[in-house]
Amino acid sequence: MGTAAAQAAQLETATVRRNPTAPRLAQIYLDIAPRLGVRGDLAYAQALHETDYFRYTGIVKPEQNNYAGIGATGPGNPGASFTTPEEGVLAHLQHLYAYASTAPLPAGMVKADPHFDLVQRGSATRIGDLNGKWAIPRADYGQMVDWILSELLVEVAEGEPYQITQAHLSTNSRNRPGPCSDSYCWEGVRGIVVHRTASPTQNAWAIREYFNTSPDGRYASSQFVLDNDVILQLMPVGEVAYHTVGKNHTHLGIETCEHNWGTATWPETYRKLVWLTAYLTRAYGLTISDVTGHFYWDPVNRPYDPTYMGWSPGEGQAKGIFEWNQFIADVQAQLISPPEPPPPPGPERIPVRVVTGSGAEDCTTGLLIEARTYVPIRAYTDCILPEAQIEWVDAERRVVVHMPDDH
Repeated sequence: MGTAAAQAAQLETATVRRNPTAPRLAQIYLDIAPRLGVRGDLAYAQALHETDYFRYTGIVKPEQNNYAGIGATGPGNPGASFTTPEEGVLAHLQHLYAYASTAPLPAGMVKADPHFDLVQRGSATRIGDLNGKWAIPRADYGQMVDWILSELLVEVAEGEPYQITQAHLSTNSRNRPGPCSDSYCWEGVRGIVVHRTASPTQNAWAIREYFNTSPDGRYASSQFVLDNDVILQLMPVGEVAYHTVGKNHTHLGIETCEHNWGTATWPETYRKLVWLTAYLTRAYGLTISDVTGHFYWDPVNRPYDPTYMGWSPGEGQAKGIFEWNQFIADVQAQLISPPEPPPPPGPERIPVRVVTGSGAEDCTTGLLIEARTYVPIRAYTDCILPEAQIEWVDAERRVVVHMPDDH
């Protein structure tokens, strides 16, 4: 999301949409986490999971400032209490640090976590490793935390040029297996794969219906599909989609509709694709090198999905739908600094013609402003009377042209 402040604002705004009374804690997590080498955003998402978005519907109460449920084992034991929100956040992050590392706490840091030495040190270096280890063991604990974070990050803040419409596939669709398929489980966003739909007639909603019903029995889906009208999110980020063999559990898939390729509405489809790719890249802490096309991973069977490196418009839709290198440059430009709207066009420059006895000739250019032509005086006099002398009278703020004696 760019700066820690921007990411904190994103996380807190998305949280407040779910619980208007939620405390503003994301910035505290993001400020302290780097000192321990822990992911502050994932820890914050875990706090949301443990506290039900700070509604505290379990045994831990708000006044305990215990956002991780540390020590909470049942109704008679609600766990540890901390004097301030900052201390509670620090204890939570230290608890994760204890799981992730065998090293001592950083020099000078007070041990706030009363259970720091009770966990198996170094046994969970990734969020998924907490499966079966946290207070209430469950096989998909890490995936649940990642799912919460992913959904917070994908919510588009006000002021963005586009919005993302939720249009989730049915939970019983064969193309929405959930956090785990038969072969693997979601491991977090590590990249983005851009696709083309290869459909000459279907828009985003039609592709969504195709994925949902799978009329031909295929395993095919993606997290996002877009056209010139809408960007649809087909499943929560944190769930497996069937779009790229070997990458379905680590990469987000974006399907680009091409039913309008070559028409006046196609540029808007392309603009949405650039924006969404940049938005997701920024939201999930990726870089431009993490953005790939399907052809990267399957050059034999998908050589033109969505295009190929050397494609040019003259080769037509059959071999690509946009120039890949230009697309990467456009996404990178948004990552560096989201472009502002172009400035309004300046005055039109027009040729100035001088009519002499021998005919007309173009001798300079001028600016056409509100039906009047403005010409640089030096260029004009050089054209019609090179012998004239030009003087700037500074006190009077005016130009004086001295004509030769014979004029």
